[in-house]
Amino acid sequence: MAGAGLVLCVDIVWAANTAVGVYVVPALAMTVVLVLAAWPAAIVMVTEVRHAHVVSVVRLALVVVARKWYLSLLNLLVMVGTLLGLIAQPFLVAALGSGFLLHLVWANARWMVLPSITSKAVDAERRPVADRASYRR
Repeated sequence: MAGAGLVLCVDIVWAANTAVGVYVVPALAMTVVLVLAAWPAAIVMVTEVRHAHVVSVVRLALVVVARKWYLSLLNLLVMVGTLLGLIAQPFLVAALGSGFLLHLVWANARWMVLPSITSKAVDAERRPVADRASYRR
């Protein structure tokens, strides 16, 4: 997710100086916001589901972020606030606020993701034994 966000930001800087930048930059900026919002959800999914595929994690993270946009907006606001706080008062925010703020982002992302993960696990348990092996791959 960090690599995708970095590549998209470099593309925004490159496209801003071209003629098509007017059309491309807003789409790339929205994609960066979507990637940054999906990052905590993907981290939660990786820690909650042991044998998850990368494609499944990214796809489910993007879907969850789009469906629960209000919680994703809260996560983005907390992340931006933390970044601005680190720029303004780095020692104070790093020493006192980072644990609480990161826990807030984690708990919010887990709250978004957990219903999707548990419903997939319940569906997998209801399947016959032969289908469970194909589900875990």
